[in-house]
Amino acid sequence: MVNFKVKQFEQFDQLSKFDNVLIADQNGDIIFYDLADLNVLKQLDSRPEDFLGKNVTTFYKNLTNENSTVMRVLASGDPLCNIEQEMVTTNGSVIKSFSSTFPIKENDAIIGAIEFSKHFYPKEDIHYLDHYASHKIYRKNNTIYTIDDIITAHPLMEAIKERIEKVARTSSTVLIFGKTGTGKEVVAQAIHNLSDRYNKPFISLNCGAIPESLLESTLFGTTKGSFTGAQDMPGLFEQAEGEPCFLMRLTH
Repeated sequence: MVNFKVKQFEQFDQLSKFDNVLIADQNGDIIFYDLADLNVLKQLDSRPEDFLGKNVTTFYKNLTNENSTVMRVLASGDPLCNIEQEMVTTNGSVIKSFSSTFPIKENDAIIGAIEFSKHFYPKEDIHYLDHYASHKIYRKNNTIYTIDDIITAHPLMEAIKERIEKVARTSSTVLIFGKTGTGKEVVAQAIHNLSDRYNKPFISLNCGAIPESLLESTLFGTTKGSFTGAQDMPGLFEQAEGEPCFLMRLTH
């Protein structure tokens, strides 16, 4: 049976203040990584799947078996709580983190470690957070699907997956058509998560649910005084500048 000792949880203070969860096996190789801010991946020049199977020291120039909190916990079997670290990425960026790390044991043998952490940006890099703070979902990029969620053995669907991989490498506008319930948004999110824009929020709008009288102002915004009660308000296209925008039911 795999468990944490109760006394370890007693040492763990305020779990809610941490954003990220990393789990490594007994060798320090990553088997799970839930990262709140995808811009950290951009600084590491990596995609989410790149972490799996890699050692925790791989992505930072100054991390070793001796100073990595995960590797230290694996070696000692004792938790490390509320530790501040300054890590240097392979491209020279500095990421500061605050973490608590615990061993995972099975029959008193250490089989892995779990680390909860929060990243902090130095003053000159605080702009990384500005864009995310304005979105309704701060964590991740507003998606739940990737191309791996399209499971099929049918030749036509396999052809669609190949096309998804091709268009994801471009900045072209993409038209996705199909009946209700056939997975158009799954395809759109798969394209987004394969593209170089995966770290930006995925913005989706169901045009069929918006009254015709409000569609123009929703998409293009309003200017104060243009009609009774109008205020200066950016439209969806302006808010989504440089980001993917998925418009559903355009012909509704």
